[in-house]
Amino acid sequence: MSKLGVVGGESCQTSVLYFIPYGESAATYKAIEDAKNQIEGTLLLTDISIDDKLWFEFGYSVQCILVSATAYGENRVSL
Repeated sequence: MSKLGVVGGESCQTSVLYFIPYGESAATYKAIEDAKNQIEGTLLLTDISIDDKLWFEFGYSVQCILVSATAYGENRVSL
């Protein structure tokens, strides 16, 4: 197993009129899966950092869960 690099993932949800959820809810496991899918061959993540972000626009708001980590896995060589 080798270090593949630093990855990041996110999971977001928009709320219409600031409090009516639209779409799937933001979830930590979705953000972690997004990070794992950034580099092919990733088996596990270490040094995981989880953060959240919320911002408001006119008529809606967005909440995101952000994940950054170091990916380890099988280094595949393309021929």
